[in-house]
Amino acid sequence: MARKQKPNPTAETLKDLEKSGDRVTEWAAENAAKILGVIAAVLLLAGGLGLYVQADENQRDEAADALAIATSQYRQAMGADPIGGSIPEPANVELGEATRTEYVDRFSDVARAHAGTAAGALAWLEAGHLQAELGRLEAAAESFGHARDEAGGSAIAAIAAMRLGNLAEGRGAADTAAEAYEQAASIDSYPLRADALAAAARCWTEAGNASKAISTYQRLESEFADEAIAPQVVSLIAELRAALAAETRASFDGADQGFLDGIYGKEMRAAPGWGVGFDEPTSNSETQVQSNSNSNSNRSEFSLLRLAVGWNLPHTYWLLGAL
Repeated sequence: MARKQKPNPTAETLKDLEKSGDRVTEWAAENAAKILGVIAAVLLLAGGLGLYVQADENQRDEAADALAIATSQYRQAMGADPIGGSIPEPANVELGEATRTEYVDRFSDVARAHAGTAAGALAWLEAGHLQAELGRLEAAAESFGHARDEAGGSAIAAIAAMRLGNLAEGRGAADTAAEAYEQAASIDSYPLRADALAAAARCWTEAGNASKAISTYQRLESEFADEAIAPQVVSLIAELRAALAAETRASFDGADQGFLDGIYGKEMRAAPGWGVGFDEPTSNSETQVQSNSNSNSNRSEFSLLRLAVGWNLPHTYWLLGAL
């Protein structure tokens, strides 16, 4: 009697795969046109993307070449080395003005022809610089504005904002200048953000806006603790803090001052740069040394200290800031 053979799993799996392959082959044969269409679409999309990238690179290269040529020719027209170095002032004043006027138009044309590129934004900066040298300050501000807007969030936009701030300072608009400097400081790729914040704090002080001046300076201390701050700015803020402290103290009579000193003297003495109670800050040099010796967290803690002070009716509650 013949022995019954056991089914072979491997053989059966191979048969199933062969059947599946046959079905795939049949489906591919029946839908060959669709498959070829999909492949063609993918190839076309890849080719179009490649052409777009290549065109974008070509546009950037063309913009950079146009700016380089205009810059080199301007330097030659002014009698300078076309490669680099300082640009001397021509002995003939009229020649210098005529050359600057000509190249204001030249750089503006480059900027318009290559809008949306870094080179185009730089061309607006060059045009604005020449307009400022010619005394056309409104036109210069317009060119710097174009550069800022077209450069997006790049360092070029920060440079344009700084130049707008310089122009605003020149016409006595300290608040507008401060806003421009703060805008430059908000761009992470700009390497001189600390200088921009210091300039903003100085301009807010000159504009008479004490709260914004101090908050901007506190931001400078917090975000750039290791940066050296211009002595002029340190002095201005120290004087501002002293004036605010004196004004706060003068708003209380003798009894109230004694009350405040007795209750909050310890906390106030702990704050950097302060004496007992609401006495004025120490000298500028002492304030700077104390500020540098404390950590950012301590400076932030004391600069934001708020003391809610209340006493017997009919007195009201006062909110005092230890700046």
